[in-house]
Amino acid sequence: MKFSRAGLELDFNRTTFGVERAYLVGDPTRFCFVRGKNFALPSGNNFLVKSNFSEDAFSAEFQYFSDLTARLTVQESEFGVSFRYVFTNEGKKPIALEEGDIGFYAGLNDSFASPEIALKRRLRAHVRLGVPFSYIYPVRASGSGPVLSLVVTKGEIASYSLEREFREEDSGEIVLNFPAMELSPNDRFECEFVLFPSDGRWDFEEKAAKLGAEEIKAYDLVGFEGDFASIRAPQALYLESEGEKISFKDGECAYLLRGEGEKQISVVFENRTYPVTTFTVSRNICKKRAEFLIENQRISEGPLRGAFCAYDRVERKQIVNKKKKSEFSLCGAAAAPLLFLLSSLNEGEIFVDSVTTALNDSLDFYDREIFSDAFVSSEKKKRVRLFERKKNADRPFAAAIKFEEYLYKKDLSYLIESATILTSYLESGEIGSPIIASEVFFALKREEKEAIASSLKEAIVKAADAIACGGNGYSCSSKAPFTPEKIAGVLSLLSDAYLLTKNSYYLILAEDHLARLNAFFAPSLSYAEDSIPFSVARDYASGSVGRYSPSVEAAAVAYAFDRFARASSDPSYKLRAEHILKGCLTLFDKNGEAARGRLSPKKVNDKDLSLYPQISFGEDVILYYFNLLFKRRSSIIK
Repeated sequence: MKFSRAGLELDFNRTTFGVERAYLVGDPTRFCFVRGKNFALPSGNNFLVKSNFSEDAFSAEFQYFSDLTARLTVQESEFGVSFRYVFTNEGKKPIALEEGDIGFYAGLNDSFASPEIALKRRLRAHVRLGVPFSYIYPVRASGSGPVLSLVVTKGEIASYSLEREFREEDSGEIVLNFPAMELSPNDRFECEFVLFPSDGRWDFEEKAAKLGAEEIKAYDLVGFEGDFASIRAPQALYLESEGEKISFKDGECAYLLRGEGEKQISVVFENRTYPVTTFTVSRNICKKRAEFLIENQRISEGPLRGAFCAYDRVERKQIVNKKKKSEFSLCGAAAAPLLFLLSSLNEGEIFVDSVTTALNDSLDFYDREIFSDAFVSSEKKKRVRLFERKKNADRPFAAAIKFEEYLYKKDLSYLIESATILTSYLESGEIGSPIIASEVFFALKREEKEAIASSLKEAIVKAADAIACGGNGYSCSSKAPFTPEKIAGVLSLLSDAYLLTKNSYYLILAEDHLARLNAFFAPSLSYAEDSIPFSVARDYASGSVGRYSPSVEAAAVAYAFDRFARASSDPSYKLRAEHILKGCLTLFDKNGEAARGRLSPKKVNDKDLSLYPQISFGEDVILYYFNLLFKRRSSIIK
């Protein structure tokens, strides 16, 4: 059915009453925004009792396996298409509902398909829950074009869940969950959301405001002690924190970040109060994390001496994954602690004396892992290969380690090894994580290693040209996922190609990939607008936890933004990179421990996901990028 005034065309499944097609009227590409047949259906254990499709309004009634009913009315409103739910206890006894027992499906066409498909037919759905209102704001994977937006105008959304198949590239069908409640006989709970088209972020905000969804805009809610958080709310009276009241002037208020860790403040309006979460990051975060790593996550004896392992915050013990072919499987994320420690030493963040012995053991271990085909004896007295050299995606980490080792030991051979690894990686044709190619190139020039520098430059330029010829492809492998980290790697490489050649063609090409990368980011659930990127955690269908927090991927994107800022001389992307990284630092508490991250969904396939499960070592790459951005190229931290 066409809702012409709203600019939407919705196709309802007559059997389930779910929306199975959603288009924007007049869109020549016929981009379909929803997936499956469940969009807008109430979630939980229910069945359709009756439905009515008339010219003016659609309605349906659903019966739960209790005395709970849900009535859904769909009709065109002044600002879009309204979906109104009324849940009623029609029995004689109270009904106790846990969080997530009821809610509604909001499955959008969101997945990491191949680049060719994703750029034409996929989007990224950005979810924001809580105050002052909840919404889903999708962006096309191509980074352009109008989109279908969803704003909850009535009723509270407590959390969201994902329902998906066993496919890593599948972000899953979003389910918005209502809070826990108890409904007495004849009591009811109401919720309403509105669908409407929007053309860009500003257009979305203007239309959402007309729906009564008054946004609180906040900036720099994550920062270091002494920084100010800026909060903007035109109708707010004052901000309250621990008894202190700070008045808004011309709709703005500045709040001084104090102490360490998370703190809630309140934005007070005439008839309501909204909580806002701030986070103050320790200025000694690198030192504290280094101490925690060496004490708790470094293996100090046995055949794996010097390696770093995952750490379980609940059980307070080290975890070595024995499900792999070897007892310790080195990958890029597993090298992150060593990379972080080396960069912190080079920046003077940690004292050499406290980590020298441990660091040398780790360097010996990773040298053996990365640069030799040696076997070592396992605890089961079997000879196992600890590293497969053909893992191409790990080479950027290996090259970065060798570069940091060169800075640490002042030994030119490590710089040459770094350049060799990068050249081989670039010649392979598969670009993944952002790389430090330009840093290595300029270091070679300073050391007067012209021939090696020339070979690396040639590999960078050829790889950039291959990207240009590849069109929408992001890898030599057709099965490679269309992920933010992969696009960030491409953006980083193109920026380097421009820095080394000053050929404006590479910068123009980089802007296309930049637009696609922007499609993956939106405000977080708890913090500032445009501060923390959202990336759905790719937990497996069993409900287990993935390799690392989505913030690790976000940190790589921040580095790519910074690289683009250097190439284009656009300071806005430098600031954005710093916003993202400061947000990612909230994974670390004041003792240097790391959590999986608040950006992850609460449930996958109805299985609860704790914020404190097995913690990998990959989070340390965040601090490595932090050192690169905040130390070597900035004077933010004295």
